[in-house]
Amino acid sequence: MALRHCSPSCFPGVLSFHDYRALHQTLARVGTLKPFGRPILCTEYPARGEGSRFESHLPYFKDNRIAAYIRGLVAGKIQTQYPSKKLTAEPEVCHHDILRPDGTPHIQAEVDLLKSLTRWT
Repeated sequence: MALRHCSPSCFPGVLSFHDYRALHQTLARVGTLKPFGRPILCTEYPARGEGSRFESHLPYFKDNRIAAYIRGLVAGKIQTQYPSKKLTAEPEVCHHDILRPDGTPHIQAEVDLLKSLTRWT
């Protein structure tokens, strides 16, 4: 069933989506969900190589009260530092993770942003 054919009563709970694309594409996706008047949760982001980045998406999510789940925290066992199907040498730009295995940030500015917009200390 396509979303455009449902009334808000079709969705009694939270609407979730994941989107690894640039912000303008995420805005379009969210635009299809907002009319249902339900809480929205982005279940997977970022994907830096695809244009989905903390500095673009997180302020938008916060301003629009959209919950967001970060796919990776520390590079390691599940290898979320790599883009899908490209499990080779350490990528120049980490795909999902915030921290390296030793706990240092991949990008310090992202950690600073996360701390400023959340309760992360």
